Amino acid sequence: MKQEALVTDLGYDVARYKPTKKPKFEFHPLSDLQKRLKIIQDMDPKKLLTKAELGLGYFKSKYDCYRWKLIREGYKRGLITFENVKTIHLEWRNTPESLWLDGYDGNDKFIQTVLVPACKRGNKVYKERVSKKLSYLDALPPIDFFDEAFGRKTTPMLLITLDVDANKYTFDEAWKQQPYELHLFETKLRIAYGSFVKLKASEAHASGYPHKHITYYFPNHEFEVFEHFSVNISCNQCRKRFTKSYTKSKKLNNCKFCGSTDIKKSIPKRTFRVNDAEKQKIKNMWRMGKNLDVQAVQDTLGAFSEIKKYITKTLWNKKGLNTAAALSLFNQKAYYISSCNPVNQYPKLNDNGKRYCNMCGASMDLEYIDNHYFSRNAHCKSCDRQTFVVDFSPSLRNTIAFEDYLKKWRIANMENFRKKDFVGSIWGMDAYKQLYQLHKDGLNEPDQNALVKEILHSCNNEFPEIVYFKYRGTFRTSDINSFLPKAKKKKDPDQHFWLDPSPELRAYFNLVSDLDV
Repeated sequence: MKQEALVTDLGYDVARYKPTKKPKFEFHPLSDLQKRLKIIQDMDPKKLLTKAELGLGYFKSKYDCYRWKLIREGYKRGLITFENVKTIHLEWRNTPESLWLDGYDGNDKFIQTVLVPACKRGNKVYKERVSKKLSYLDALPPIDFFDEAFGRKTTPMLLITLDVDANKYTFDEAWKQQPYELHLFETKLRIAYGSFVKLKASEAHASGYPHKHITYYFPNHEFEVFEHFSVNISCNQCRKRFTKSYTKSKKLNNCKFCGSTDIKKSIPKRTFRVNDAEKQKIKNMWRMGKNLDVQAVQDTLGAFSEIKKYITKTLWNKKGLNTAAALSLFNQKAYYISSCNPVNQYPKLNDNGKRYCNMCGASMDLEYIDNHYFSRNAHCKSCDRQTFVVDFSPSLRNTIAFEDYLKKWRIANMENFRKKDFVGSIWGMDAYKQLYQLHKDGLNEPDQNALVKEILHSCNNEFPEIVYFKYRGTFRTSDINSFLPKAKKKKDPDQHFWLDPSPELRAYFNLVSDLDV
């Protein structure tokens, strides 16, 4: 009964929204964004654009909002440098913007407009959502994998830092190729030690080159652990600094460069490591750099505090600007956690039975479905679109029969879902259930879609007659506020705001209500 209640709480009570009508095909001139993209593509790449001569205006929409599609194209063409990108990122992050959504009832009648704050990496909305997600990990009870005082020590969890050799790869190659090499590295890890779940954080050096800090948990493998000490030493004679590492505590009295005994030592830092043969085996799996650090994790609390430090450094520390700008430029995530949301799981394709196009509901022939056991992608011959294949016709998906079938299947496979989830794999079923009851979209990095979805799911509390929304555009919050009376202006730009826009406000943004047509 508890599992049935869980599945019910995990999404069956969520309001369904009517999709917008499919527009008839018409010829439309190039949009403002496409025109600007074409201008950037036609520019001379030999002429480097500076902020002084360009004002970086080519990378904004006509409503004075930076757009990363234009910024990425300008960087790709060589028109701006990474320093320009950091300047743009800072200005983009600190400029409040709002998404304009018009709400309609079931008869396509306009009801109300809602302004949703833009969730940008590093702004207040983003920080609050990341803090809320990470606080769940902080609240979980720490798990000790071994006793540091005595006995043989083993651990199923490793903290691995992957670096990139700047002598072998350019700045662009390092960021673009690292995800592919990481996939290859993890494939080798999986072959050697079995399945795993992970928590990953990306970071950039002062040079801008990337490196990743990843916590891997191997439920079916244990690594033998040894004590490791490191101490930072500065020589007062030759003024050089170095770090000395050793496996057993011992006295260090000499500078390795000049042999002087006039040295200053830091307090030894103790960590736990795997043996040299194991470390070398893992190191050989990583092809992009010669520097790879492997630490054995004693407890979950220490591992998460280390990873969280790199995640929050990107958001709250000035040194994190390199990381945030590079991640936005190369369209990568700041952090990732292995997740398996049971609400988003669907049965695999069966050997018998019909398949249906999720777009138009037409019956699918097997010859059009991708030739892979796990695949649900296909090209629909009926609507001539790439689509997602479902076992039930879309017309039946809202029926009780479909919900009962899906509910029973999810309950029967809950244990398999848990093993694929970082929290579920380490802390067990109870923590796994609680996670997706509190955070229906999981713990991964929030994006604009997640924020909008959250607001749309709660909109019926204020306007229950709204059935669906139409996205009208993204605009500067200050521009919208300039048209509003003081009583209606947004006091907090990071909160969603309902309004009934005047014709003047719509005209300024070139937005025409369906009532005006």
